[in-house]
Amino acid sequence: GGVNKKAQLTPSPLCPGLPSYLQSRAVLVYPSGGGLECGPTERESTCNDEPCPPTCEATDWQATGPCSASCGPGTVPQIRLLANCNEESRTARCELQDCPPVVDCKMSPWSDFSCSATCGGGVKSRTRSILQLPENGGLDCDATQQSAIESCNDDPCPIDCAVSRWIEVTGCSVTCGKGTIQQKRSVVQQAMHGGAACPTLERTVSCSKDPCPLDCKVSPWEPSTDCSVSCGGGTRQFVREVVTRPRAGGDECPELKKTDDCNMDPCPKDCEMSAWFLSECSATCGGGFLTMERNVLSPAIGGGEPCPKELRREQAPCNQHECPVDCEVSDWLDAPVDDEEGEGEELCITQCT
Repeated sequence: GGVNKKAQLTPSPLCPGLPSYLQSRAVLVYPSGGGLECGPTERESTCNDEPCPPTCEATDWQATGPCSASCGPGTVPQIRLLANCNEESRTARCELQDCPPVVDCKMSPWSDFSCSATCGGGVKSRTRSILQLPENGGLDCDATQQSAIESCNDDPCPIDCAVSRWIEVTGCSVTCGKGTIQQKRSVVQQAMHGGAACPTLERTVSCSKDPCPLDCKVSPWEPSTDCSVSCGGGTRQFVREVVTRPRAGGDECPELKKTDDCNMDPCPKDCEMSAWFLSECSATCGGGFLTMERNVLSPAIGGGEPCPKELRREQAPCNQHECPVDCEVSDWLDAPVDDEEGEGEELCITQCT
């Protein structure tokens, strides 16, 4: 069934001095046929069921945070507990230490303007730098006062003449070694607004082929030693150097050293004579002469001292006795004669002179 609520304020036995109220309900349908009985139609309900506030001991003020300033005057939050257990807060003055002097930001003078482009529109800017950063709460540096920008040099930029790449119009002028090639190019962009004029459009450049055959070239012969003798025929060494080495199949270098005859004229040599000697008598009888003689052992050569002309000197007579005269006979003649025995003999006719 429904409950008819009716509040009635009465003192509460659970908390003296605090209100309570009575709740009631009416029976709408009584039980019958074994139905459930109705319950109580009244009950007492309490109010302010929270525990009663305790009593507390009041405390001194205590800081709940740091001082708002590290130096100089500042504030600090504080709190204390009251006797009714409520908290009370306040903001108190604090000062930890004296502050150092305040230094404001200092800026340098502005620099000169400099344009970013010489033509075609640019920007010019000027700057200044921070000389002194702020300290101890001084005035901050204004970033907007560190640079300034304006437009500049809006005139069109000069356009230089532009040309194409070089192209060859002839082949190399030689088949070996170094030659030349003719080249040309065309104008792609004419100069404008005072730009650089077009360069030459034709030129001759060098070209290289395989090296041409080059024969070895050597320097003239130069003596490298003195003659081995001053006269009579000696030898002397000669050398020469390679001036150009052969390449590409050119003739190889000849010998670089040689030996030649030198001082072939005979050395000066004086005439060499034998000592004087006494010759035999010029006759064995009938009167002769003894002579002193000497012989040329070696004639003078190469401008040496010539031989003396006197080779013989007569000294004294010798073998003055008469010479013996031998018998002289004629030739044999065939004229037989008889001797006393009647035997024949050849007749020898002898004629003495």
